[in-house]
Amino acid sequence: MLKPEQIASVKGRGFLINRGTECFSGRLVCAGAVFTAADLRTISEIAEKFGSGKIAMTTRLTMEIQGVPFENIEPLRQYLKEQAGLETGGTGAKVRPVISCKGTPCQYGLIDTYALSQKIHERFFVGYNQVKLPHKF
Repeated sequence: MLKPEQIASVKGRGFLINRGTECFSGRLVCAGAVFTAADLRTISEIAEKFGSGKIAMTTRLTMEIQGVPFENIEPLRQYLKEQAGLETGGTGAKVRPVISCKGTPCQYGLIDTYALSQKIHERFFVGYNQVKLPHKF
């Protein structure tokens, strides 16, 4: 049985406990909420290898790999980083990942929102990633 300290220890790294289980959903971080086709193939592979094989979209325009046992969390994170250059996070009392609308690919877009969101992502999400805040930001 998992201890509360174990559950809390992975929250800031993007893993939230799945109610009624000892498994977690791991939130993926991507600046501007844009994943490549190669990213999606790797995410799908990781979901099958380390989780339940299920992936959910979040309201913050990212993905969660569902059904990840506690002992698979660090191997998942390492594989995700090595294979796709992606990471987990976006939970806990920290700065949240940056999302953006499509911007210039949209017929109504006026600026390159992806470039802007990348700059904001680097400055705040990456720049303050190790800073524990009083609440999510």
